[in-house]
Amino acid sequence: MKIIQEIKDLFAENTGNYEPTWQEIKAIDSGLENLLGASADEPMFIVHAHDKESAEVVELWARLNEMNGGDHADTVSARQFANKMRAWQPGVGV
Repeated sequence: MKIIQEIKDLFAENTGNYEPTWQEIKAIDSGLENLLGASADEPMFIVHAHDKESAEVVELWARLNEMNGGDHADTVSARQFANKMRAWQPGVGV
């Protein structure tokens, strides 16, 4: 599984030669599922604020979510993130 190799690589980068136990890997994998609200095999796409169009992409998602009857709190949260992205970008030259 790709996630397991990524976890092992992360441990190696940050701890030298330490090899995580299977229990540690499962705990991290389970934590990611809970944190992201997705199963380990669910495809995801992440938009970073350093991407020039990121705020517009998030704003578009909010509009689509609203038009399709999605959760209002998700729409509000997405718009807040879009605004934070817009505010952050000029400070880093985006």
